[in-house]
Amino acid sequence: MKKPSQPDTIREDILVKIFSGDLVPVKVLIADVERRQNIHLDKLSKYQEIEQENFLKTEELTKAEKLKYLVLKAGIRCEIEWLGWCDEALEILKDL
Repeated sequence: MKKPSQPDTIREDILVKIFSGDLVPVKVLIADVERRQNIHLDKLSKYQEIEQENFLKTEELTKAEKLKYLVLKAGIRCEIEWLGWCDEALEILKDL
């Protein structure tokens, strides 16, 4: 716990598929991105539900609860970023 943390390398199958996407029909890539988009929408919804149920009154949270909330907020932001990427990817893929 006392050692500094380091960012992890992104290892996502979907990025490898997109990078090598010229090997398959575009419709395969679109279907996979749409599937991932639905997964990220579901995760975001669950995270936001947890936020609404447990973290509305941030001023009343204990130290431990505030730390957990910070982790939840990171998860929410991550899902929002993935959804933005999916939108952008679909826009580009549908234009190919």
